[in-house]
Amino acid sequence: MGRRRAPNHRPRPAPLRSNAAPTSRASLTRRGSSLYLSGELGFASAPGLLRDMRPLLAPGDVLVLDLQGVTRTDSAGLALLLQWIEDGRHRGFSLRYRHLPESLINIARFSNCLHLLPLEP
Repeated sequence: MGRRRAPNHRPRPAPLRSNAAPTSRASLTRRGSSLYLSGELGFASAPGLLRDMRPLLAPGDVLVLDLQGVTRTDSAGLALLLQWIEDGRHRGFSLRYRHLPESLINIARFSNCLHLLPLEP
C-alpha cells in the first residue's frame, strides 16, 4: 500500500469587504427622447444600470441622458458612460450627456477622456 498524501490545502483568503452600501440607489427612466439618471452612479450601481439601460434603447434612437439627479459618482460611473457610447456604436443608437456632475467632469478630465463624452450644451 502506498502512502496517502494529505491534500495541499491553502487557507482561503478573507472575502473583500467594501465600505460601500450593499445596495445602490439609482434609477433610470425614459421620457420621449430623454433619459433621466438619478441617485448614485458608481461601482455599486454600474452593473444594474448597464442591464437596465439595454431595454430602453433601440437602433435609430437619438437620446439625451440627463444626469442632473446624480448624487454621487466615481470612476466606475465614467466607465459606464463610456460603455454606453460604445454600445451605441454597435447597436445603432446615439446618446449625448447633459448636466454631468462636476465630480464626473473632473474624473474624466484627470483620466484624459473628457473629449470622448458627447456633451449636450
